[in-house]
Amino acid sequence: DGVTPHTATKKKNKNNGGIEVAFNDPMPQQQPINAFFTRDYNMAHPGMKHAGVQGGFLVLRPSMEVYEEFREIIRKGDFRQNGGWGGMGFGPFYGSMTFQGIIPYFYDYLHPGTGVELDPCTYNNMATNPRDKPTRNDIVSGNCRNGYNRPEFNDECEDCRSR
Repeated sequence: DGVTPHTATKKKNKNNGGIEVAFNDPMPQQQPINAFFTRDYNMAHPGMKHAGVQGGFLVLRPSMEVYEEFREIIRKGDFRQNGGWGGMGFGPFYGSMTFQGIIPYFYDYLHPGTGVELDPCTYNNMATNPRDKPTRNDIVSGNCRNGYNRPEFNDECEDCRSR
């Protein structure tokens, strides 16, 4: 029927304590994990280094130290027109100067292994088209947006709308 089977039919990573991590990745071993989020791949475009987070879902471990670091990043204001936060490619995309860009900059670049991207079909399901071309008559087409920077997953594009 053209719809890719959802992750419930795929083999789950049993080492994640029941948490469905994006792309069935293993949970980072570095502790503590301070953030869980989903990405907004619909705002990403080919050639982007990093996708932003989806602004409607974020789980954080409270920390005054992390809060102060975020404050300093914002006060410094090192957001570059074509390079995003710190010039590291966390932008430009919708919301990249704000929440959607600073969260991945912090957890992917400054503190890797302390944030976890969750499966967007399980957490914060936005019922969006996972491919870059329209779905017509229930036939999906185009390249996968989810994990656009992970070509090994390009053909395993889960359509959350089929759940």
